[in-house]
Amino acid sequence: MVLAIKHLFFVETELQALSAIAIVRTEFLSEPLFLVTSKSILKYLTEKGYSVEYVGNRPRGWFGRFIGMLELTDQVCRYGYMGSLTLYVARLDTFLCNVLVGSCLKRLGINNVDICLLPDGSLNLIKEDASERWNNESRNWLKKIAYGFFGRLALAEIYGERIGADMDVVKRIYCFNGLGEHYPENKKIQIPSFNDIGDSTIPNTAIVVGQPLSRAGAMQDEIILNITQAIKNYLDSVGVDKVLFAPHPRSDKNELMDEAYGILEHDSLCLEEYLQDNPAAYIVSCSSTVLFNAKLMYGNSIESVAVGIEHLQAVPESLKGMMESYSNIGVRLLPVPPLD
Repeated sequence: MVLAIKHLFFVETELQALSAIAIVRTEFLSEPLFLVTSKSILKYLTEKGYSVEYVGNRPRGWFGRFIGMLELTDQVCRYGYMGSLTLYVARLDTFLCNVLVGSCLKRLGINNVDICLLPDGSLNLIKEDASERWNNESRNWLKKIAYGFFGRLALAEIYGERIGADMDVVKRIYCFNGLGEHYPENKKIQIPSFNDIGDSTIPNTAIVVGQPLSRAGAMQDEIILNITQAIKNYLDSVGVDKVLFAPHPRSDKNELMDEAYGILEHDSLCLEEYLQDNPAAYIVSCSSTVLFNAKLMYGNSIESVAVGIEHLQAVPESLKGMMESYSNIGVRLLPVPPLD
């Protein structure tokens, strides 16, 4: 027997999972269902007592990919056939989310599906018109063949803002404080603060977030050493009582670590969630997205510092945009002198 599900969250990242939980709690949504692509998120939400289904085992290759898409849309539409459905996704300009939304609208009817957009971090800072990218994506002949062959799959044509904010089918857009200024005001809903503690209760602790900066030649070893020392000098200058180092989960080199730091061990879903129950005055790294997300989620209760981010080996325009995004939300950019 298929249960009637009114609120279905399609979650791909830890930030989306935390945001979805905040929405469920503040809006008192009953019996939501989470479809997740990560086993760590599956474990986390299951332990929290939520109804969760894992949809991350998608076959490889183009043919397998479309078979996986067909199975996913069949799964979602089964819930929608029982009544009106509200589907929460992060964006409509990725293949997976676009086909999921388009297929649900085609099969369930536009009046039976409401689309809501979850926060997706730095993406919500960028205003970009969808038309040019959409025309290029939708002309992909492999996709057209697949849609004709399977029948039950469909695209959701995007117009206006790139993630779908201007589309009529998108009813609500959830944002962190200070983001989404270019979204329609009548759709925008601010996610409440993740942390309401006062500044006086925050321990004078710093967390240094490790990054695999030497992997794939992202940064020279000498620069990494200089950034590591610059982080230590900065923390010495502000006089923190304790420094904890959070190793990167996919690196065993512990880059940015100093022997004076303690090792942070936790069983939280991610560092952003760890900070909810274990606040810190400072979070420091080079370019980790944790710096960005922590500032979004905790605002002025945490000092987020990016040290030496300008040395990343990246396309100049992309690096400039990243630095501007960090700066715009209040992440402090601390430069490190170049090598002689």
